[in-house]
Amino acid sequence: MKHVFSTIKAALLCGALVLGLSACGGSGLSSPTTATSASKAASWANVTIASGNKQVTLSWTDTTIAAGSTAPAPTYNIYYATAPGVKKNGTGVTKISNVTSPYNHTGLTNGTPYYYVVTAVSPAGVEGAESNEVSAAPQANKPAAPIGLQVQTGDGQTTLKLVEPTTGVAITPPTGTTYNVYWSQTGNPTLASNKIVNVTFSTTGFIHTGLTNSIQTSNPSTYYYAVTAQTVDGESDLSSPVSVTLWPATSFAAKNAVFTNASTSTSGQPSIPANLTAYAGNQQATLSWAASAGPTGAGYFKTKSATILTDPWTYSSDASSTKIRYNISWTNALLGTSGKIIGVSSTAFVHQALNNGTQYCYTVSAVATPSDSNTFLPAFESTTVLTKTCVTPTAKTPAVPAGLTAATGGQQVALSWNKDKSGYANVYYNVYASSTAGIDVATMVNNPGKYRLTSTTSNSFVHSGLTTGTTYYYTVTSVAEGESAPSSLVTATP
Repeated sequence: MKHVFSTIKAALLCGALVLGLSACGGSGLSSPTTATSASKAASWANVTIASGNKQVTLSWTDTTIAAGSTAPAPTYNIYYATAPGVKKNGTGVTKISNVTSPYNHTGLTNGTPYYYVVTAVSPAGVEGAESNEVSAAPQANKPAAPIGLQVQTGDGQTTLKLVEPTTGVAITPPTGTTYNVYWSQTGNPTLASNKIVNVTFSTTGFIHTGLTNSIQTSNPSTYYYAVTAQTVDGESDLSSPVSVTLWPATSFAAKNAVFTNASTSTSGQPSIPANLTAYAGNQQATLSWAASAGPTGAGYFKTKSATILTDPWTYSSDASSTKIRYNISWTNALLGTSGKIIGVSSTAFVHQALNNGTQYCYTVSAVATPSDSNTFLPAFESTTVLTKTCVTPTAKTPAVPAGLTAATGGQQVALSWNKDKSGYANVYYNVYASSTAGIDVATMVNNPGKYRLTSTTSNSFVHSGLTTGTTYYYTVTSVAEGESAPSSLVTATP
């Protein structure tokens, strides 16, 4: 992870800040840390710091070396501790000798704040005063939680896929990303649930075999799933969960039942829809299933005379004139709501205007009626709806911006952070700022009208027109369909 601040640092020596920062790369921070600017030694420009996975990167410019000087360059010492107020002769301070900028300090503990100062050492061995103190808490740059987890039931098995929520097309994992599958039979998975590692999700999906089918409706066999993305920088949060109830294939055969209460037929109803699949998108869930077989056998539906509607019903065996439709029942236990979508003509349906972050559960039944009737009465419906699938609508939300740093100049602060790696289209960033001492990132993000500076597709921003000597607090979020959590909090004093 290197930061290209050379243009800015040179300009700082001239008393002006040059715009157009380069991005910083490598591992960065994915949850709050701090980078602070303490009182400056007169001979120093600001030291900056960016945190990564078990490491931080320090960058600095020593203004005691005049521009264009031919004098031998000094070396530098870094002093650090896990408490503020670092001095080169202080208690509990560790020294790193003979380094140059930028310097990557590795082998650190994620989540622990580290505080640093830098000193210059002349070729004659004379050590100068401490620089300004900076601090950061290293933490893994976690990838964004996966979206579009799809589950399909089978006989003693399930098939899992990651699909694009708006199209259903299988997602190609970003380079260097694998997935971990967490599953449970007792409820939505946690990181302590059963785990299957290094899943790649091929075009055919991941097939989880050796599962137990339900035996009776009073004791269904339900499997719950969630996945995480895994990179060298860390493991993401869990995806939204999905679940499905398993039944043997024979459960989906056509049921012997009357077609209407007055009918004497013994094979009137269609088969129960099989292979119910569901995946969630932004405020919607997409369902699909296998087509049901129509009623079979002689005398399976009734017709009326086309001209004398008061004539008695008669029975026909013209299977080709039977209409098949589907009824979708859904529930949302969290909101205490439910409903039924009647008469769907295809084997797919998109349920829209849902609430992100809440779980919806679905069953589908088939309904048959003669082609000369448009009444799909409950008596025509497949008697038992076996398969239940649950999904949670979720917006595309990029990972938390990593590696946020700040460089100060005359009445301005230059911010830079790592570009988003989620692969989502049209990602942009919200930049928030405040001059309120001790403010937290949640307060800023939850009050965008007061604290949001700008929205930008660039991964750098210059905040100008500031008051010299005033400390400013910054955080950044990334946005696709949803907005990420805030980045590390950094402070800077122009």
